Amino acid sequence: CALPFAMIPLAAFLVMAIYRLTHDVVFSVTSAIEHDIAENANFAWSNNMGHKGINDVNSVADFWSWMRLGFMPLVLGPGQQWSYSEQLGDVAPHDFASQVWSPHLDPNVTVPVRGDYLQHSRIIGGIQMFQTRSRTKDCLVMDSYNFAYGNWWQKGCSQNVHPLYVPPQDFHAENNPTMEDMEWLLADEPGNTVLVDKLIDMETGCQQRSDEECLCTSCPRSGDVRRPWLDHETDRVKVRFLVFNPTYGMYVMLSCVFFFPRGGHIWKLMISQGVQMDAYGGSPFSSLAIMSALVLWVLVLAYKFVVEGWEILGIIKQKGARSLWKRYCNAWNLIDWISILGGIPVLVAIANVDSASRDVNQLTRDIVAGSHFSNVEMLNELYTAYDDAAWQCKLQRYFMTVYPIFNMLALFKSFNAQPRTALVTWTLAECATDVAHFGLVLFVIFLTFVVSGVCLFGQDLVYFANFGRAFQTTFVGLLGGLDWGDLEIVGQLPAGLYFWTFNILVIMLLLNMLLAIVMEAYGKVKDKNGEDAETFISQVREIYGRWKHVRKGEMVRLKDVVAAFEEAEVEEPMSEGENPAGDVPRLTRLNTAADVRHDIVRNSKRVVNKQVLEQIMKSVKLPDHQIIEILEGSLGVYHRSYPPQPEWSIAMDKVTAACAKARQVLVKMHARNTKCGQLATLMSCLDHLADLYKDEGIDNQQYEACRAVILRLLDVDCDHRVAVGLKKLVPGATISSLCDYLEC
Repeated sequence: CALPFAMIPLAAFLVMAIYRLTHDVVFSVTSAIEHDIAENANFAWSNNMGHKGINDVNSVADFWSWMRLGFMPLVLGPGQQWSYSEQLGDVAPHDFASQVWSPHLDPNVTVPVRGDYLQHSRIIGGIQMFQTRSRTKDCLVMDSYNFAYGNWWQKGCSQNVHPLYVPPQDFHAENNPTMEDMEWLLADEPGNTVLVDKLIDMETGCQQRSDEECLCTSCPRSGDVRRPWLDHETDRVKVRFLVFNPTYGMYVMLSCVFFFPRGGHIWKLMISQGVQMDAYGGSPFSSLAIMSALVLWVLVLAYKFVVEGWEILGIIKQKGARSLWKRYCNAWNLIDWISILGGIPVLVAIANVDSASRDVNQLTRDIVAGSHFSNVEMLNELYTAYDDAAWQCKLQRYFMTVYPIFNMLALFKSFNAQPRTALVTWTLAECATDVAHFGLVLFVIFLTFVVSGVCLFGQDLVYFANFGRAFQTTFVGLLGGLDWGDLEIVGQLPAGLYFWTFNILVIMLLLNMLLAIVMEAYGKVKDKNGEDAETFISQVREIYGRWKHVRKGEMVRLKDVVAAFEEAEVEEPMSEGENPAGDVPRLTRLNTAADVRHDIVRNSKRVVNKQVLEQIMKSVKLPDHQIIEILEGSLGVYHRSYPPQPEWSIAMDKVTAACAKARQVLVKMHARNTKCGQLATLMSCLDHLADLYKDEGIDNQQYEACRAVILRLLDVDCDHRVAVGLKKLVPGATISSLCDYLEC
């Protein structure tokens, strides 16, 4: 039952994550905006064709041309995105060319509405621009050359706040180290003339205007002289706008980030982040699915927490807190707690996202209700709240990404309880030592190629430019991801030596040796498991059959069998003869085969009678066929605990044969689904075995009679009443009384 129960939280989490995140909907909006900016925000126009886009911004002049001629008219221009690019007057009547085609469903609505974007979205506020600036300081030259360089260079140097030597990644663009020199291009302006004038003032630093006329409120000053908004101290510039899509109930922020490293090249990144207005506000079906899955998932986590906590409290109550390390702390219990506690960050992230989304909704409602689209303070507050909501959404995705991995570990615990599904974990355990030692050799050789790659390709290929990128690229190369066309840029001879050596030594030899180690361990585990290992279907059938017998009162639940043995352990072993007759020793709770063997050895020198064996049987949390294997291996322990006698050797051989016969009969009984359970049959064998060991001396005739009784019991169709009757027999019952009982 462990595997289905372990699948429930994973299935519930899957439903909740898919319907809550709705990444397909987010992608449809964000990809449309990114595609529009990349393809249509053009500059360097000739007639009706713009020849350059955002990726062609390679200088300060390109940046301002892109802003004036491409980005701002596309995003805020009235009718720009609803009009035609060609001159319709040349091919159509004048009155037709002056009209703007309106696909709106309501003929009373005049489109385009100021702030419309891609027909189905609306810009909130306008375009926000801000930058991060460094500070001018002395250049990094030797002291003896300061004078010479100073006269030649004649200006200071500025270091990036966060130096960037290779192309940036999304996380570089998402964070905002500082937000300096903020400016707004508001969509509420009646036309583009004022916006173009403001961009010109930002580009020139209002050199042609007085302070009263200057539209750039954040342009830096050098004394009484204003400087351009973008200068040599600029570290990065972020240009962004927020849109709301009412069809999908979603906010999307599009940010164009320009990095100005001191190498001279301008790196560009365009990122978009989507935040749902209400994660539970979709269709009734999706809302019900999210809430149902979330409640079910939380209930399962709470149940697992209570069960594990109750087990810990029980151990503390019986044995004290110091016994937890020995009795509870193991790898599987650690995995249980990881799968439980791993859900807490997910729940916290969900609550934070819902709270941040409500804040964005409230601020948007205030701006829209009061028409405060020109209120810069309210817009800044909205954008700050959106940044927090977007960050919380990102954390939610990260935590939701990690949690299924934790739950996967819990599934491996369930897999380990079934012989055929446990092959993976058993194989990993079998080859762990060999893989660790071989992995050390593989890692050292791999690291050698990483360092060689940095030295050979780092100056020419960006993905070998530093150690981290080279490590990732070399690992991809293990899967055949090295591109010869890129490597040969350094020359065919050096690139060929690296490429051939890496492929032959690492991929063809070492990786295949690693696979051979794993496959050898798999073969050993599969051989030990045997071809007749219990299948998942047969185990399900067995569980169902046991459940039916429990319902009919013919069997006792395994939970009750285990609970019957929740008793304290004997602290000090008893010497021979110290235990009075009939006093049953207290045994430990047995969970594994090793525990069973240990307890049998520990108790074999004290007293061996029916009660001891019954208590061992009640304490075992193993399938019955594994119990037989343990008892077969433990017969020799009993034999060595007593003075060797010829009669005992004969008896041991015959009892071992009886156990082998018991194994065969158990398989047949399973196939016939008889009423007699495995435990009942095995207990009957143990009753007779206890009688053998109780006697001071065994006579062969008496043993043969006992053996005949055992075989007779195993050969006949076992009746539930017979099994119950045998369980009630006292240890002192004679062989004749047993025979008489069976004859009846």
